[in-house]
Amino acid sequence: MSAGDVNLLDLPQQLANTLGIPLFAGQVLATMIILMVFLLPILYLTRGKSVISVLLGGFLALSFCIAVGWLPFWIMLVLVLMVAAMWSGKIKEWVT
Repeated sequence: MSAGDVNLLDLPQQLANTLGIPLFAGQVLATMIILMVFLLPILYLTRGKSVISVLLGGFLALSFCIAVGWLPFWIMLVLVLMVAAMWSGKIKEWVT
């Protein structure tokens, strides 16, 4: 590999080295970049009205980041539990 080559799997490490931050912060930053790349077009195309599309796009983006080893799986579990807790309040409103 030459100096100009970019390895996608090393993106969190490269961000951490360039910005002088810990590797975990580089992993979170790389994940946020991928998440925005997935979610911004979905939000634009649906004009923010399709919550299910946004959740599905976010889930897919986070799954990608976990698959390439950027993000520990427990962060996604916590996010899923938070979304479920928020939706449970909505479900109570819809039922009553």
